[in-house]
This record gives sequence, C-alpha cells and structure tokens, in this order.
Amino acid sequence: NNMQAFIDSNTDEFDWSIITGIFNKNLYGESQFEFVDKIISSLLDVSTQGLIFTFNSSKELDEKYNINQLINYVSSVYSRYRINRINEEDYIICIYKYYHSIIP
Repeated sequence: NNMQAFIDSNTDEFDWSIITGIFNKNLYGESQFEFVDKIISSLLDVSTQGLIFTFNSSKELDEKYNINQLINYVSSVYSRYRINRINEEDYIICIYKYYHSIIP
C-alpha cells in the first residue's frame, strides 16, 4: 500500500494534499468508505489547508460506491467542502481543513 506507506513515513506538513484516481474504484468492497475515510483523515492531518481529489464516475458503477454515495459521505462528515463536476464523468472534490474562513 504505497499511499499508506507515504502517509505513515511522512513528517512534513503541506498546504494542500492533492490525489487523483485513488478513489475511482471500489477496491475494498464493504470497507471502501473506511478506506476513503482513513486516507482523507490522514491527508488532512498533514495538510494545513485541506485536500483535493478527483473522482471518475465512469470507473465505478457499484450501487454502494458511486459519485452519489461519495457526495453523501463528504457532506455528512465534513462541513466545508466543494464538489465540482468537470464533465459527464469527472468530479473534483475539495475538503477544507478548517470550519471557518480566514479570508476577511
């Protein structure tokens, strides 16, 4: 698990974590959202601002793991996020680390 090895061995702090493709397929069946949650939480721990990731909805047609389920997960767990649909299949999801904005 290269992603987890990177997270575990990394002691640096970043403004943003950006990942692409890692959530496109349901790799862990019933435990997929546990995997998503662990990766997001771990990356938010090393990011001062937040996390940005992509999702290609054409890769996964599973009724328990799809863009609607992912949107429901993000909206139920995080209070500051943005989800943009880029085209018919691709989305960019941005989760902000803090609950408040520092922009005056």
